[in-house]
Amino acid sequence: MSSAPKPTELRIGSPKAFDGSYEKAIPWLNSIIFYLAVNEEVYNTDTKKIAFALSYMTEGPTLTWATTFRHNALVGSTIVMGTFTVFVANFKTAFEHHDVKSNAIAWLSTKRMVKKQRKDGRRDEYSPSLTKYTSLFQNHVALSTISNEDVLIGYYSAGIPPSLMRRIMSMDTIPTTIDSWYKKAIHFQTQWDRADEIARRNIKPSHSYQTFSSSPSKTRDSNAMDVDAIKISKLTPEERKRCQEKGLCFRCRKSGHLSNVCPTFPSEPKKPAAKRVQRVEEETPALIELDDDNEETVRRISFSLDF
Repeated sequence: MSSAPKPTELRIGSPKAFDGSYEKAIPWLNSIIFYLAVNEEVYNTDTKKIAFALSYMTEGPTLTWATTFRHNALVGSTIVMGTFTVFVANFKTAFEHHDVKSNAIAWLSTKRMVKKQRKDGRRDEYSPSLTKYTSLFQNHVALSTISNEDVLIGYYSAGIPPSLMRRIMSMDTIPTTIDSWYKKAIHFQTQWDRADEIARRNIKPSHSYQTFSSSPSKTRDSNAMDVDAIKISKLTPEERKRCQEKGLCFRCRKSGHLSNVCPTFPSEPKKPAAKRVQRVEEETPALIELDDDNEETVRRISFSLDF
């Protein structure tokens, strides 16, 4: 017959080590009790519950208290820890401050969020943050056992930044419960933080400028010649004649193409140049002055004069 499976421990809200401070004593004890309740099938005896609690008492005065408890529980070779209820009572006697309630009320009535000094012109910041202050406020409310909503609202409104308090007080319907004040305060603070972040993203640095050209940039071939930096030399009569006879380009002096489609020295589009024809004497061959780029016309005229 197979044995029943062992229960699995659920590590939900695992307690932290207790350092012995009075303000943390009851919250820590509550975390122990909650964890044991979740895992009641695992910690199903008083001995297991007490041993679990002692395992987290490892710092400061709690270590001494736990060591003493273990020493007293050891009777010869037998361990007698007693009940968990008695353990909790002894723990409260040792670590729960007798003036916890008074101290909590004093904290609620005097603790304020403090403004930080800023020199960059941005909105004031406070310490602690609103979320942390609200969390601490709620903890001290529980310790103080105060239940009057007006009293708690008075304490809370005095502790948060004045601008935030005025914003809530200027609402058409002012919150009447402390929980509503928590929610509205955090809501407005979140909205302000988001607005500040958007404003910071839209601010352009005064020292950073960038100039954009309206004309599209030209992409050059890294292996191509820089035509703008090269000045094409004027053809001499001898060079022109040689290019005509051999069918060479007037620009690059190579064969296979005309100068108007020269791949080495491409020409920019331009208006046709004015042509001037000068007649010197009837017996002197006509001298036609053309742009060297008009290679086809030069060849045609030269051919007609030769014949």
